[in-house]
Amino acid sequence: AMFPILALLLSTQLTEARVSFTSATIYGEYDLNGYTKIGLDACGRDGCSVYVSAPLFSLDATKNLFVIGNDGTNVSLYSLATQYDQSTSEKIGLHLNSSGYSIANNNKDDVGSIVIYVVAANAPFYGSDQVQIYDASNVNKRPFSNNSMTMIMSAEPFNVFVQADTNVKAFVRATGFDNNSKRGSTDQCNIIYDHTTGKAFRLRINSPMVTINTDGLSNYQICAKVEDVNGALLDYPGMATSKGYIGCAANNYQNYRSSLYSNDTVFEVKDSQNKERSTDLTYTVLTKQADKLTIKTFKTTGISSFSVSTNVAKTYNRTEIAYKMTVDMPINYGSSVWVGYSPKNPTIPSGQGICGEFYQTTTTTARTTTSGANGFFTALLPLTIFSLFSMLFESHH
Repeated sequence: AMFPILALLLSTQLTEARVSFTSATIYGEYDLNGYTKIGLDACGRDGCSVYVSAPLFSLDATKNLFVIGNDGTNVSLYSLATQYDQSTSEKIGLHLNSSGYSIANNNKDDVGSIVIYVVAANAPFYGSDQVQIYDASNVNKRPFSNNSMTMIMSAEPFNVFVQADTNVKAFVRATGFDNNSKRGSTDQCNIIYDHTTGKAFRLRINSPMVTINTDGLSNYQICAKVEDVNGALLDYPGMATSKGYIGCAANNYQNYRSSLYSNDTVFEVKDSQNKERSTDLTYTVLTKQADKLTIKTFKTTGISSFSVSTNVAKTYNRTEIAYKMTVDMPINYGSSVWVGYSPKNPTIPSGQGICGEFYQTTTTTARTTTSGANGFFTALLPLTIFSLFSMLFESHH
C-alpha cells in the first residue's frame, strides 16, 4: 500500500510548479495542466492582484484561461498578459477586492508556458507607487527617484542589465516585490545579489521573476533581454541562478518549473580582453540527489576546478584569479543555487554605454533600444503594432 502513496506524492511534486509565500503565490503551466480550475489561495478577504506573463508563442493558449469569481468576474489571462501602460510599459494587473477567485482552464493539457503572480492586498508595498512590474521582453527604463522596486517577470530565462551614472546601490531577490521591500524577508528569501559600489551589474535569471530594490537616488537604467545565451562579461559584476531558483527558507526552498528551462546548465563569464582578473565569488548551494555545483577557472597557467554539494543551504565565499570561469549549475529540480561574481577592478568595455550591450527582444524579433526619447519610441512602436494586430484578430473571432 505504501508504494502507490509514494508514487502519488512523487507525481504531485513533479507536476506542481506553484511556489507559495506568506502574501503571494506563483503559478505556472504545471499547476494548470490537467486541471479545469485552480483556486487563488493568496486572494484573501481583502483581495489581491493578479499579474500574468507569457511568451508570444503561448498567447493563444492564454485566451482559454480565465480568472473567475462568485461576483461574476471573468477576465482572460490573455488580456492580463498583453496589457501594459502605454506611457511607462508597466504591466497592468487585475485588482480584486475580496476572496473566492479561481483560474478556469479550458485548454485541458495545453496551457502553454506562463507565469501567474497572485499577491495579497496585505503584502508590503501593495499598491505603492514605489513598485513597478514589467515583462522581461518589455523593460527599458530610467525610473524616477521614488520608484525603488522593479519587478520583472518571464516564463523564459532572461538577462537583466543595470547601470547608473554614479554608484548604484541595490539588492536583488528571485521573488516578487512582496519579499524584497527590505533587507529582511518575510519568507527568509536569499538576497541573490547585493550591489554597493560600481556603476553596473548584470543578472542571469533562470527564475520566473526577479525584484531589484534600489536606493531610488541614482539616475539608473534597467534593461532586459529574453534569451538563451548563458554567458556574460567578467569585466563587471553579476550573478546567475540555477533553473527555477527562488531561494526562500520559509517554503523549504521551493523551485519554480518551466518547460522552457534548458538542461544546458553551464554559465560562462569571460574578460573582454582575455586578461586575468581577481574576482570575489559568493554562492549559496542546496543540492539534491547527486547534484553539485562545479566552477572551473581558466588561467594562463592552466585550468582548475572545484565542486560543492550539500543538502543544507550554505553560503560560500572565495577569490579566484582567472580570465574566464564556467559555472556548471545543478540540473535536478529541488537543487537551488545562485552564484555571484565581483571583479576587483570592474570596468565597462568601451562603446557599450548605458545598456549598450542589451536590446529589447520578443521570442521572434529583436528590437534595439537606446536611452532617451528616441529609444523609448523605438521600444514602444513594435508593442503598439502588436496590440493593433491583436485587436484586429479579436474583432474577427
